[in-house]
Amino acid sequence: MTIIQKEVCSIENNFKIKLPREYRDFIMKGSLEKLKMHRFVTKDKKVESIVKYFFSPKKDYDDDLHGEIQGFTLDQKIPINLIPIAITPAENRVLLSISG
Repeated sequence: MTIIQKEVCSIENNFKIKLPREYRDFIMKGSLEKLKMHRFVTKDKKVESIVKYFFSPKKDYDDDLHGEIQGFTLDQKIPINLIPIAITPAENRVLLSISG
């Protein structure tokens, strides 16, 4: 098992969540670093923005997925079915639904 796979399993186990398969595959392929400054449009086509960077699944990075989930989802700053996965140049979080 690779370090990334261990970290993803740790996230799922520690927070008792199941990451969507597409997002899990995206992390496992090491795609996070390749997509810095990636432009996107929301599903409803109402908002266009840019991903400044994705949060790393590696614990203890400056901006790691563990800390983001703890600080935003578990601390109830956002609904429990959402997790922050990336940040925009305006310092807004890009959220991913993990259920519902």
